[in-house]
Amino acid sequence: MIAEPKGPKTDLCFDFPESDRELVVLVPTPAAAYCYLFEALLWVALQRIPMAVPWDDGIDRRISTDDMDNAEPRLEFEPISDEECQRIGLPPNPEYAAFIEGDYHSRPEDIERLLRLDLEPPDRARLLADLEASRQHYEAVDAWDQRFEEFLELPKCRLFIALREGKILSAGKRIPARADKSFPERLEGDEWDRWVAEPWQQIPSGNWLSGEIDWVGCKASGRHASYTLVMVSTEQLMAAFPPTLEPAGQAVRIGDCYRLDDESSAARPGKRGRPSLDWDAFHIEMAKRVKAGSLPQKQEALIADMQSWCARVWKRPVGRSTLLLKIQPYYSAFLRQSENAL
Repeated sequence: MIAEPKGPKTDLCFDFPESDRELVVLVPTPAAAYCYLFEALLWVALQRIPMAVPWDDGIDRRISTDDMDNAEPRLEFEPISDEECQRIGLPPNPEYAAFIEGDYHSRPEDIERLLRLDLEPPDRARLLADLEASRQHYEAVDAWDQRFEEFLELPKCRLFIALREGKILSAGKRIPARADKSFPERLEGDEWDRWVAEPWQQIPSGNWLSGEIDWVGCKASGRHASYTLVMVSTEQLMAAFPPTLEPAGQAVRIGDCYRLDDESSAARPGKRGRPSLDWDAFHIEMAKRVKAGSLPQKQEALIADMQSWCARVWKRPVGRSTLLLKIQPYYSAFLRQSENAL
């Protein structure tokens, strides 16, 4: 039997039969053929499967060059979940709790700057309360991050050895030799477009150096060259580090989906989805700034400003790479065209 849907009651002429069991279906979803370096590390450490994320051109977002506006991963990596923490013996991740609830804590130093202003007593009292909550949150985050980094030491070593021995093929976009660590800030216009058009190159196994890997940023500097947007073959990754299979009941096919035929598996609560963002409001705000002629010359300045706007309006942070994808077209359409016309 199917349980009555949760939510507001409706005026129906009959009652649904009561049931303590919800219908749980599994929808086949393809894994990514290639995954970012940090996703590979999370597979080795947590067995988190990197899922495919098709872009507008039908190609996985990781390797699509459509609207590529930066040299950072084009996905935001979700925080380590409570279930993953439990599997590896760590306490719950405070960042995951904030991620699920949509909470946002301003950095203590940002609140302290506001407190130096001439404020009304109620506003000062509110900021002082926010400051205490922020300090507690980031102290908990820093303590948890330290424990997670200690846990990752062994998975990092194992993955590095597999890459160095050539058991897993890797590829990346080669950083120009003259570019410094601020890449791609120094590339402008046609030079940037040429770099984007260049294909990913296979990274020689002998190029890997354990101390020159930016795991989260998916960058690697080696003996002969530096690469960004580094990815590995998911198939080879899983062959080198096979999954640990645990029975979870039977599954029966229903059309194109599968249903778990096991009460204990079906009873597991699913995690709540992250609230969607109101990007229409974001673009309206951008349009207001374009109309007012208030776009700063430096794109990074606007990204920082809009991060503050997101935190203030949406009460949650948004990553730099996500905002860059939204903001860069405005610069291409308005500022760069104006510069070319001069």
